[in-house]
Amino acid sequence: MLKVSALAAQFSSATASVIIQTDQVVTNNFALNPNPGSVAGCVNDYTNGADIIGAHIEIFDANNTKVTTVLTNSLGLYRVTGLVPGSYTARATASGYGAQLIGFNIQSTATACFTLSPNPASLRGTITDATNGRPLEGAIIDIRIANTFGVPLLTTKSGVDGTYAVSGLVPDNYTITARLPGYASSVDAIVLSPGQAAIVNFAMRPNPATVTGTVTDAATGKPLANALVTLSDSRSIAIAQIQTDAAGRFLLEGVRCGEYSITVVLVGKQSISTCFFLAPGQRLNLSLSMRDIPAGQGGNVSTVPIQGPPNPVPGAVVQILNKNNTLVATSVANYDGAFQFPSLAPGCYTVTVENPGFGSQSAFVRLKAGKTAKPLSFLLNAAPGALAGTVRDIRGNPLFFVIVQVLTKTKILERLVITNRLGRYGVADLSPGTYLVRFLLEGKQPLVREIAIFSGRTTILDVILLDEHEE
Repeated sequence: MLKVSALAAQFSSATASVIIQTDQVVTNNFALNPNPGSVAGCVNDYTNGADIIGAHIEIFDANNTKVTTVLTNSLGLYRVTGLVPGSYTARATASGYGAQLIGFNIQSTATACFTLSPNPASLRGTITDATNGRPLEGAIIDIRIANTFGVPLLTTKSGVDGTYAVSGLVPDNYTITARLPGYASSVDAIVLSPGQAAIVNFAMRPNPATVTGTVTDAATGKPLANALVTLSDSRSIAIAQIQTDAAGRFLLEGVRCGEYSITVVLVGKQSISTCFFLAPGQRLNLSLSMRDIPAGQGGNVSTVPIQGPPNPVPGAVVQILNKNNTLVATSVANYDGAFQFPSLAPGCYTVTVENPGFGSQSAFVRLKAGKTAKPLSFLLNAAPGALAGTVRDIRGNPLFFVIVQVLTKTKILERLVITNRLGRYGVADLSPGTYLVRFLLEGKQPLVREIAIFSGRTTILDVILLDEHEE
């Protein structure tokens, strides 16, 4: 499945997903709007305010499809034209600095300014075939920040020798996913500190499963194009995202066997989710339909400074989870700290807010049919702490892929991570306070511990998980 973009001067850009079979010719038409909107801004050094020349500014639409890339000029300024009305995310990267995201909405013009922090971490590794050790070219590596369902801060591909390298990672905890058609996806986790150079390798297994499907309008039966389809595993790890094509079709390749859920989101439609199990080599076809729904909500993200009134926190990532902790929607706060959600189905949701260097927060929201929820407001703590530890079995062996949930005292999910292959886990940027930490792994007894997080300190919590039959 390919993504195709159309660009023309004085017209808006447009993107579409296209499924191409062997020896097939596909026609895809674009309708471009005249007099489009634009976004402009600046990129500066966080420590001294200096202009950053030659920074890359990438613009992504609401379905996380890249629209265009520009560079800042000699004054650290940039401008992007050709944008249709809607929600966007801008990502700024520059050599020697950590990447940053900022959201914005286009009516006619918008502003998105960045302050990048120096001394970022970096990550590299090698992707190989698990059966013969052969290096694999073209594997896509998504590096998701904060949570297993977090947004990809950066994405890259492996080269002809199977190696990949990513710089510009701000200090935080990350979930790393590698995927390649013909191979089952592979996942690992890591916590990165300033300036750290880390290595994460992947050995991928062939004979994966494939998920295909069609998304239609429940009332008319017509196909729905550009719906965002997210595939998540049982640990709420977002494995892949894709848009439906003009015929409402989607194709997700390279899926390992196991339990999964698919969530489909489209502005103006009720989001839908379905769960299923995939066996090795299985090809599953789904038929999904979406209904209109008027419910929606919005809010503001702000922080408490040392002195004075609250200041906005641009770039804070706001994500909505359903009752099964499956990602439903993502928004990135704009330059004023504001965010918005698409139309949502009636029901109960968890809203999580995370921004590097600030304590994360979460809230419980109940939406009623035809009602608009009360706007949310978050105050993020500017002096967070962290949590780290190792999970082992009773024989001292490290346990990989353990789900680690950090809950508020009222049992609202705040953060969700997994242990890596050494049994280690880490959760950065937690607001000072008391939390419940839940550990879950198939075949093991669940475990809950209460912990305290302190500003500027890392709380260590090592645990042992007993087998289901052990006392």
